[in-house]
Amino acid sequence: MRGDRCQVDVGAALFVTPFLYAATTSQLVGSMVVGGALILLSLPCGSVVERYASRDRYIR
Repeated sequence: MRGDRCQVDVGAALFVTPFLYAATTSQLVGSMVVGGALILLSLPCGSVVERYASRDRYIR
């Protein structure tokens, strides 16, 4: 869960940063799109169905 949380934090920073600094319209839109996409793609989709023995801890 820590990795997901870190990605959400980075996405939120990308989403907010253009408002804190003087950014052009294209920078504003680009940063908001990338930040929003990173947040949405970091949310969990469901439970883990497959298992990979001892490598399980590296995959999740």
